[in-house]
Amino acid sequence: MNADKSSNGGTLLAAVSYMGILCLIPFIIGGRNEFTLFHARQGLILWIWEVIALGLLVIPFAGHLAFIISAITCFVFSIMGIYHAIMGNYWQMPFFSRFSKELT
Repeated sequence: MNADKSSNGGTLLAAVSYMGILCLIPFIIGGRNEFTLFHARQGLILWIWEVIALGLLVIPFAGHLAFIISAITCFVFSIMGIYHAIMGNYWQMPFFSRFSKELT
């Protein structure tokens, strides 16, 4: 499904949603653009996952391994999210998109 490309920088704000804490910017200045909010919700869930993964570093070995796996996964999901946002696609992040649907 494609988004309305003429929406006031909606694709750019949607892409910013996948850049860590910058996921909060679309919530602040994104208005009611559904495409931007869709990606912002997913970006927020991804950022929360990144913060939780940082907390895993206090656990010796297993925590470090979980952090590395999470960091790589978050990086890949961020790149894919940015790509799909720029292309104007509604891309549902595997597993975590169901959590983002609950954020309204």
